[in-house]
Amino acid sequence: MFVACDRGGDGEPLTPDSGGLPAAQPDAGGDDAPPIETDVCGDGACGDGEDCTGCPRDCGLCEGCGDDTCDSGETCSSCPTDCGLCPTCGESSPGCDEDLGEDCFNCPLDCGQCDTCGVGDCDPGESCSSCPQDCGLCEPCGDGTCSPEQGESCFSCVFDCGTCPSCGNGTAETVETCFSCPADVGTCPDCGDGECGLDVNNENCFTCPLDCGACERCGNEECNQEIGEDCFSCPLDCGRCSSCGEDGCEPGLGESCFSCPEDCGSCENCGDGACASFENCLSCTIDCGVCDGCGNEACDAALGETCASCFVD
Repeated sequence: MFVACDRGGDGEPLTPDSGGLPAAQPDAGGDDAPPIETDVCGDGACGDGEDCTGCPRDCGLCEGCGDDTCDSGETCSSCPTDCGLCPTCGESSPGCDEDLGEDCFNCPLDCGQCDTCGVGDCDPGESCSSCPQDCGLCEPCGDGTCSPEQGESCFSCVFDCGTCPSCGNGTAETVETCFSCPADVGTCPDCGDGECGLDVNNENCFTCPLDCGACERCGNEECNQEIGEDCFSCPLDCGRCSSCGEDGCEPGLGESCFSCPEDCGSCENCGDGACASFENCLSCTIDCGVCDGCGNEACDAALGETCASCFVD
């Protein structure tokens, strides 16, 4: 014998808790409705609701961005090279504050570099302030003045702004790159090929002294971090990096035949009788001679002296 289920007047099944009312059905427009897809800035596609002002990462820079004038419509978010960094970028509290509009384009100092940075091509959504590795240094970089109002920071211009505070602690932080801190992250891919490549990875004396030679002021016996000197770029003034002298050559920590010959061995040209731009009295004594402090009867490890570079001390 079959018992028919009781139904309400509209034919809907009744439930024990319904009090004789039809069971509630999900509202098509309620919380259970599928989410409406929206354009997301940073997905690599310039969607219908995006433009160069609101999302230069996807849509590229607006036409006037990069002319050194903060024109009407440009902001610190859409064009930091003209309008400068936003006030919150690089503030003491760590982290990328997306609620304030920070992202990898307008504030790599807090948010790190964008995924496309480091491939060799300056993409439409990249600039000299967000990706100097691909786009090259901004024009004022190297004039001796750190100019945040022109987009400069320790991320984009170590020559004027110095290295970032975390650089040199032996840990590759999220915001560090091979261009801003090779001492922690290691050198960029083409460093060590014998050519100072301005077209690929935009190498310079800070990012790759092995190819480009030491920076001009290196060797004045003063380790000046405000112009980008550190144990990687100028061991002659700043001494060896902490990892140097341990087991094995560690390129991932910035070690090379220039910065740590004890672990990595002498550079290829060492011993040819000529002190090349990428050689010095620490890395190649046989070509460059001993350093000035050598012979004072004190082995100064802080200045990079070792049994190889100064056996008399």
